[in-house]
Amino acid sequence: MAWLIVLTLRANGLAEKPWLPLGIMAMLCVCTSLPWFAGQLMPDILFPAAVLALYLLTYCGAQFS
Repeated sequence: MAWLIVLTLRANGLAEKPWLPLGIMAMLCVCTSLPWFAGQLMPDILFPAAVLALYLLTYCGAQFS
């Protein structure tokens, strides 16, 4: 998830802010249920990763080729 978030920020032009991924990760850990689902080893934890990956492939594929 961390790698996909960093790639998404890079694709949207926010790569010059190195503190932003750390802040987003901290917010996701504190304000969402992502750590609880990851701790329970739910197979649905891959859905948010799939959404980010499909976004990157669909709309930002030319930037990463």
